[in-house]
Amino acid sequence: MNFALMGGIILFMWLFVFRPQSKRAKEQKEFLSSLTPGIEVITAGGIIGTIVEVKENIVSINVGGSTMRVVKSSISGRLDASSSIPATK
Repeated sequence: MNFALMGGIILFMWLFVFRPQSKRAKEQKEFLSSLTPGIEVITAGGIIGTIVEVKENIVSINVGGSTMRVVKSSISGRLDASSSIPATK
């Protein structure tokens, strides 16, 4: 009985915690690798800008006439073309 309960808990954790977390991490990694100049993005700090240049770990974004360099991992999402609200999946 104890082993069945432990097995159930492990299965629950894998299905509802670990698997979705790894799926989100994979999607974020794919998103970051697909960044190209011209895409409008939002950073984790809430800064909205258009990508000008993409290097290995640094992204240059144009924000109101100024160019900012940010760490690639701080880009949290792409903005929808029709609004200033981040696109959701």
